[in-house]
Amino acid sequence: MEQSTTRSLLKGKILKILTLLLLVRLGLYIPVPGVELDILTQGQTSNPMFGFAKTLVGNSFLGIGSLGILPYINASIIIQLLTPLFPNLERLQKEEGELGRQQISRYTRYLTCIWAIVLSSAIAFFLIK
Repeated sequence: MEQSTTRSLLKGKILKILTLLLLVRLGLYIPVPGVELDILTQGQTSNPMFGFAKTLVGNSFLGIGSLGILPYINASIIIQLLTPLFPNLERLQKEEGELGRQQISRYTRYLTCIWAIVLSSAIAFFLIK
Protein backbone atom coordinates (compact mmCIF):
# COMPACT_ATOMS: atom_id res chain seq x y z
CA MET A 1 0.00 0.00 0.00
CA GLU A 2 2.74 2.41 0.97
CA GLN A 3 4.78 1.66 -2.15
CA SER A 4 1.90 2.58 -4.48
CA THR A 5 1.40 5.88 -2.65
CA THR A 6 5.11 6.69 -2.94
CA ARG A 7 5.08 5.75 -6.60
CA SER A 8 2.07 7.97 -7.35
CA LEU A 9 3.65 10.89 -5.48
CA LEU A 10 6.86 10.43 -7.43
CA LYS A 11 4.97 10.32 -10.75
CA GLY A 12 3.15 13.55 -9.81
CA LYS A 13 6.39 15.33 -8.94
CA ILE A 14 8.11 14.21 -12.13
CA LEU A 15 5.12 15.35 -14.19
CA LYS A 16 5.17 18.73 -12.45
CA ILE A 17 8.90 19.18 -13.13
CA LEU A 18 8.51 18.24 -16.79
CA THR A 19 5.58 20.65 -17.17
CA LEU A 20 7.56 23.50 -15.61
CA LEU A 21 10.55 22.70 -17.82
CA LEU A 22 8.32 22.80 -20.89
CA LEU A 23 6.84 26.16 -19.83
CA VAL A 24 10.30 27.64 -19.28
CA ARG A 25 11.51 26.43 -22.67
CA LEU A 26 8.39 27.83 -24.36
CA GLY A 27 8.97 31.17 -22.62
CA LEU A 28 12.37 31.37 -24.23
CA TYR A 29 10.89 31.29 -27.72
CA ILE A 30 7.98 33.71 -27.25
CA PRO A 31 9.39 36.99 -28.60
CA VAL A 32 9.43 40.14 -26.51
CA PRO A 33 6.64 42.50 -27.66
CA GLY A 34 7.76 45.63 -29.47
CA VAL A 35 11.13 44.32 -30.66
CA GLU A 36 11.64 44.21 -34.40
CA LEU A 37 13.38 40.88 -34.94
CA ASP A 38 14.19 41.71 -38.58
CA ILE A 39 16.16 44.78 -37.54
CA LEU A 40 17.85 42.76 -34.85
CA THR A 41 19.01 40.09 -37.27
CA GLN A 42 20.44 42.81 -39.53
CA GLY A 43 22.28 44.33 -36.57
CA GLN A 44 23.85 40.99 -35.69
CA THR A 45 26.15 41.14 -38.67
CA SER A 46 27.42 44.62 -37.82
CA ASN A 47 27.76 44.23 -34.04
CA PRO A 48 29.89 41.35 -32.72
CA MET A 49 28.26 41.64 -29.26
CA PHE A 50 25.08 40.09 -30.64
CA GLY A 51 26.96 37.01 -31.79
CA PHE A 52 28.63 36.68 -28.41
CA ALA A 53 25.33 37.08 -26.55
CA LYS A 54 23.64 34.55 -28.82
CA THR A 55 26.47 32.12 -28.10
CA LEU A 56 25.80 32.44 -24.38
CA VAL A 57 22.00 32.15 -24.40
CA GLY A 58 21.34 30.21 -27.59
CA ASN A 59 18.79 31.03 -30.25
CA SER A 60 16.32 32.36 -27.70
CA PHE A 61 18.09 35.70 -27.39
CA LEU A 62 14.97 37.84 -27.03
CA GLY A 63 12.41 35.53 -25.50
CA ILE A 64 10.29 36.65 -22.57
CA GLY A 65 12.07 34.08 -20.40
CA SER A 66 15.58 34.84 -21.59
CA LEU A 67 16.65 36.30 -18.25
CA GLY A 68 16.05 32.92 -16.64
CA ILE A 69 16.92 32.73 -12.95
CA LEU A 70 19.62 35.39 -13.17
CA PRO A 71 17.54 38.12 -11.44
CA TYR A 72 16.71 35.79 -8.54
CA ILE A 73 20.32 34.74 -8.05
CA ASN A 74 21.48 38.37 -8.13
CA ALA A 75 18.75 39.46 -5.70
CA SER A 76 19.62 36.65 -3.32
CA ILE A 77 23.29 37.64 -3.36
CA ILE A 78 22.39 41.29 -2.81
CA ILE A 79 20.18 40.43 0.18
CA GLN A 80 22.95 38.27 1.66
CA LEU A 81 25.44 41.13 1.27
CA LEU A 82 23.04 43.68 2.77
CA THR A 83 22.16 41.56 5.81
CA PRO A 84 25.19 42.58 7.91
CA LEU A 85 24.69 46.25 6.99
CA PHE A 86 21.08 46.49 8.17
CA PRO A 87 20.39 45.40 11.76
CA ASN A 88 16.73 44.64 11.00
CA LEU A 89 17.68 42.12 8.32
CA GLU A 90 20.28 40.57 10.57
CA ARG A 91 17.74 40.28 13.39
CA LEU A 92 15.26 38.65 11.01
CA GLN A 93 17.85 36.14 9.88
CA LYS A 94 19.21 35.22 13.30
CA GLU A 95 16.50 35.71 15.89
CA GLU A 96 13.13 35.34 14.21
CA GLY A 97 13.52 31.74 13.08
CA GLU A 98 11.25 30.43 10.33
CA LEU A 99 9.12 33.59 10.16
CA GLY A 100 12.25 35.70 9.69
CA ARG A 101 13.47 33.46 6.90
CA GLN A 102 10.08 33.72 5.21
CA GLN A 103 10.24 37.52 5.45
CA ILE A 104 13.76 37.59 3.97
CA SER A 105 12.55 35.28 1.22
CA ARG A 106 9.70 37.72 0.52
CA TYR A 107 12.19 40.61 0.34
CA THR A 108 14.29 38.55 -2.07
CA ARG A 109 11.28 37.98 -4.34
CA TYR A 110 10.45 41.70 -4.36
CA LEU A 111 14.04 42.57 -5.18
CA THR A 112 13.97 39.92 -7.91
CA CYS A 113 11.05 41.67 -9.63
CA ILE A 114 12.77 45.05 -9.39
CA TRP A 115 16.06 43.62 -10.62
CA ALA A 116 14.36 41.83 -13.54
CA ILE A 117 12.80 45.14 -14.62
CA VAL A 118 16.18 46.87 -14.40
CA LEU A 119 17.96 44.13 -16.38
CA SER A 120 15.30 43.91 -19.08
CA SER A 121 15.24 47.70 -19.43
CA ALA A 122 19.02 47.75 -19.76
CA ILE A 123 18.87 45.08 -22.46
CA ALA A 124 16.15 47.00 -24.32
CA PHE A 125 18.14 50.23 -24.03
CA PHE A 126 21.25 48.47 -25.34
CA LEU A 127 19.32 47.07 -28.30
CA ILE A 128 17.90 50.49 -29.21
CA LYS A 129 21.38 51.96 -29.52
